[in-house]
Order: sequence, then structure tokens, then C-alpha cells
Amino acid sequence: MRLTLRASCASMLLALSAAAGCDSSASEATSAATSATSSSGAGGTGGDAVATNTGAGGGGTSSSGAGGDVSDDEALALALTKATEGMLYTSESDYPYEVVAGSTAPGAPILEATVRADLAAYVDAKPDADKPLASLFAMQESWAEWKAQLLACADPNDPFLVEQCEKRKALEALLEAKLTSLTVFYFGAVGAPGAVDGVGVTIVLVGRTPSGKLLGVATLAIWT
Repeated sequence: MRLTLRASCASMLLALSAAAGCDSSASEATSAATSATSSSGAGGTGGDAVATNTGAGGGGTSSSGAGGDVSDDEALALALTKATEGMLYTSESDYPYEVVAGSTAPGAPILEATVRADLAAYVDAKPDADKPLASLFAMQESWAEWKAQLLACADPNDPFLVEQCEKRKALEALLEAKLTSLTVFYFGAVGAPGAVDGVGVTIVLVGRTPSGKLLGVATLAIWT
């Protein structure tokens, strides 16, 4: 059973006059990503999937055949890190969002097997996550289905809910502006293929950068 006691949402924001600042937050996050991308000089990424919480060092750029630049990917990862600061997914506990990146070949379809391969080390290292990822049940949602979820953020008098709604709105706007093929995956130890449940369910929002690399954010849901 999924419980989202105080989680943020985009759909209910339309009913909140008190959350009118969400659009400006989303605009600021998207602008920050554009600014970071244009000014970045960081080096390339590669290897296993990682949670990106700090900036990467190195100099120079490395072009990809998919129309983007690796330094742009790193700047976008930093912008996503900034957008998720203080953002929580609330179920039966509160968990932060983390930026995740994969090493799958640019342009390959974003499939369940793709995400399993790229994020296995990340998920298996999380203390509270169901694991190992290779043996977990999986469920996939479209981006539209994710955004249509009815989450409990309808109280304009709750500062926490208003703040979290603004943060989610801004994050979703940034993901939509900078990534393509956005897809949502759930991985848990309980349930069945296509119907995931579990004590520590990993939720992954992932898409393709302009260079074709896998990038997104992940969090954890506690469902009992």
C-alpha cells in the first residue's frame, strides 16, 4: 500500500492560491541549469552510476555524437543537485532525492534492464533500500502518470507542504526542460512484476541528457 502522507505534488498545486510562487521557483531552477550549462568547464563522467552530491573536478570538455557535451551533463547534474536540496519524498518516512547518473551507451532505450544495470551499485549500497536490485520486482510509469498522482499537498496553511510542492514543481520543470524520454521506475522486494510494494522501494525518475547519457533523481519510499 502506498502512503504519501505529506508528499509534494504538481497536480494539486493548481488548486493552491497560496502556492503561486511555484512557477517562479520552477523558472529559477530551469534558469540555473541553463546558466550552469553555459558556464561549465568540468571534465567528463563515466563508469558506474553514482549519486551526485558535489561538483566534479577536472578541466576541458568532451563532445558526444548525440549533440551534447559531457560538461553540459555535469552542469545539469549540479543543477539537479541544487534543485533537490531540502526536497523530501514522504511516505511512512521522509527520504531525500539524490541525483543519479548512468554509463549506458548514449541513445539506448531507457528500459528496466538499462536502469537495473546502471543503478545496481547505487541501490545495493543504500542501507534502507530493498536489495539486491537484480532480484527486486519492478514497475514502470510514464512521466504523465507520475505527475498525475494525487499527493497530499492541498493545505496552503502548512508551510512544509507549500515548500515541498514548490520544490517538486521546480524539479519537474527542470527535468522536463533538460531531459528527454522521462520515465519513472519503482523497485521493491514485495509484490509482482508491474505491481511493486516493499519496505524500502527505490523510485527513479530518469531521462536522457542532450548528449544522450542517463541522468535523473532517485529517492526511497517506505510502504508497509
